[in-house]
Amino acid sequence: LLLGVIYDGLHDLHIVDAIDGIVSSLPLLPSTSDCQDVQTSLVSISSTDAYTLRQLVLNFKNAGIDILVGPDNPEIGAIIQGLCEELSMVYVYSYTKMSWKNNEFSFGLFPSEQYMKQIDVLLNDWQWRSFAVIIEDNQSVDHLLPILNRRSSSPIVIRVRMADPDGMMDAAREVKSYCGNAMCWNSTNKAVIMMNSVSTIKFLEASLKLGMISRRNWFLATSLDNVIDHLQSFHHNSFRLSLPALETQFEWIRSTTTPTYEIYDRLYKAWKKKYSDVQHTKLSYSLAADSVILACYIHTRTNMTSQPKGEEPSEMFFRGLSGPVRFMGGEQRTDASVPIYELGTHGESLKIGTYTIERGSSTLSAHTNDMPGSHAFESLHEQQRKVLKVTTIAERPYVMEKTLPDGTIEGYEGFCIDLLDKLALHLGFEYELNIVRDAKYGRPKANSTEWDGMIGEILNGNADIAVAPITVTARRLEVVDFTDPFLQLGISMLMRTPDKKATASITSFMWPLSPRVWMFSAIGTFLTAFVITLIAVLSPRESPEQFNIKNSFWYLMCILLRAGSGFNCQSSASRIASSVWWTFSLVLIAQYTANFAAVLTVDRKSMPFNSFEELGNQTEYSFGSIYGGSTMQFFQYSRLETFKRIWERMENATPSSFVESNDQGVERVYVFLMESASLEYEVTQNCNLTRVGNIVLGSNGYSIALPKGMSRSRWREKLTRQILDFNEKGIMMMLKNNWWKSSEQTEECQSAQSTGGEEGSGGALGFENTLGLFVLLGAGLALSMIVALIEKGAFTLSVLRKEGRVTPVLR
Repeated sequence: LLLGVIYDGLHDLHIVDAIDGIVSSLPLLPSTSDCQDVQTSLVSISSTDAYTLRQLVLNFKNAGIDILVGPDNPEIGAIIQGLCEELSMVYVYSYTKMSWKNNEFSFGLFPSEQYMKQIDVLLNDWQWRSFAVIIEDNQSVDHLLPILNRRSSSPIVIRVRMADPDGMMDAAREVKSYCGNAMCWNSTNKAVIMMNSVSTIKFLEASLKLGMISRRNWFLATSLDNVIDHLQSFHHNSFRLSLPALETQFEWIRSTTTPTYEIYDRLYKAWKKKYSDVQHTKLSYSLAADSVILACYIHTRTNMTSQPKGEEPSEMFFRGLSGPVRFMGGEQRTDASVPIYELGTHGESLKIGTYTIERGSSTLSAHTNDMPGSHAFESLHEQQRKVLKVTTIAERPYVMEKTLPDGTIEGYEGFCIDLLDKLALHLGFEYELNIVRDAKYGRPKANSTEWDGMIGEILNGNADIAVAPITVTARRLEVVDFTDPFLQLGISMLMRTPDKKATASITSFMWPLSPRVWMFSAIGTFLTAFVITLIAVLSPRESPEQFNIKNSFWYLMCILLRAGSGFNCQSSASRIASSVWWTFSLVLIAQYTANFAAVLTVDRKSMPFNSFEELGNQTEYSFGSIYGGSTMQFFQYSRLETFKRIWERMENATPSSFVESNDQGVERVYVFLMESASLEYEVTQNCNLTRVGNIVLGSNGYSIALPKGMSRSRWREKLTRQILDFNEKGIMMMLKNNWWKSSEQTEECQSAQSTGGEEGSGGALGFENTLGLFVLLGAGLALSMIVALIEKGAFTLSVLRKEGRVTPVLR
């Protein structure tokens, strides 16, 4: 057997190596044992020129080669097929082809028409009514015709601009935008990807960057042969990827008693190791092997090359690596087994059905509803258990009663309610909310293995999850599972703003004015003294000796302190500068005097301590925390001396320093130890509360609690992924900002505290209050300089006239 192989030297080298390996092992295979002497003639092409291809095929014919295996390129293949038909040569190809006829000289190993029909059957079975189709060339439109002709509503067809580096990303954006605007999903965004394997993965990578790799997106790929190779980055977030792939018979051969499997397995592993970077190669390897087996079958059993043209060939059938291969007098094979694979909810490969083509008829067998891990099974399971019982605790701002404008109470609102609504929307569940009956977070009951609070509700089966400001602790983690935190926090100190204490200082006389006002006043003084000295130099009516810089500064101080200086200004410029300075100093002193009494009678804040160590050492203020909460347990089980001392003080306090809720703790006068997230909220709502220091103990977070066990582990993974997604997209911060905002009362307090200057100097007169004075002083000094220059010019001109240097004007 002389076998000609035409291949694309840039893209099909791995196919050529596969053919070489199969040819060398033909005598060992039962189905091709008659092919004892097979010689291959390999020719690489890079041109689609019809004349060049014709010369190439003629050279094969003249060399006695009657069977050609063509490249995986439909354009080149169409030309070669016509030439082979003209020269009565057999042509074997494996690419997708929709327009075909009964050509006894051509054999298409890929059942294109039946394959596209089974995609249409799948879309009907899955009830895809609206979806997008992504293609990369115009030939794909021919492949779409079986789908488009049987649709009640035509899907949108998006063609990727392959020459554009951003073409793939633009196509992904168009799919996302179309489905967002046209509402092409009921609960899932759907798209059919009809591109080669490399382009398909690039499109999925672009979709990943746009956040489309999620449970709300379902892609059907037509060119991949498995959901594992080169797809590891998409095995998350319940992403749904389905693909019908022509079956490879490695598993079927393995079950036989012949050594055939070992031969194929050895050849494939060696070939795969060499081409490990080639994507989705098991199918391409199988079709390459079957093209050689088909050539042997034609050569040895049908004697097809000597059959007169136009005579119907006999039926051919053999089992190849790509499944059962049958030709019934036509160009395309009529038998094939097409398994439907799916990327499971946990990233595993699932065979959810099989489309069988046999003697022209087809059947679809699907069992997704009975297969754990499949999306259909999980969806059905969620529908049966889609209502989750949620336990929570009434705590501001997480869960609060919702009061309508008319005063009636309708349900609950708060940060945790908003979070629950978002999770329910994205994960497809409903929930029943119940406030925990004992108003506790959860800790073991005394002398018992039972728990109280929300943890107890979960352990008793009264709740499926707990969504509340509940912190992960080691003891809680022993009995329930937690998601990743939705809010990060630590332990801080909250206390009422301490009584302001009157203070005295040797610099208290400077308090009425802010440091910036004092600084600019000094600058203004030296600048004015310099201007007056400069005026004395320029003006002929002033004495530079009298108004030197030292005397000018003394002159301004005398004006400021309302004392006589003994200096009298003679020039207009000096008098303007003196008047402006007099006005400036008069108003500034008036403002200083007016603010002096107010500032010195206002008491100033003084924090009694600023750290947990100082808190434990002082005895003036008592402190406490929520009973049974994570903060109490932190100090209770701590082995550090400082924290042990704090725990002993709280434990032995009379009356008890423990409270049942944050609201009770805030109402107490003592220092309240609480989580920093809740502390931030309380500070924004009450301007009489303040945070002590900037120290935050520990690094923890509020999480969602769930029962332990496999049945709930899926919910934990889903909730965790969605929480991480919310954090990455800033949704969690947006939800927090909606509730951690300052109340009107706090804003008024902050406004009152900030009045008098940005320096925060305790009511001192700020620079913005005296800005007009400094503008007046600057404008006056500028005007005096202009007048001084005019006086200098006038005097100079007068002197020149007297000396006769200036010609008088004739009248």
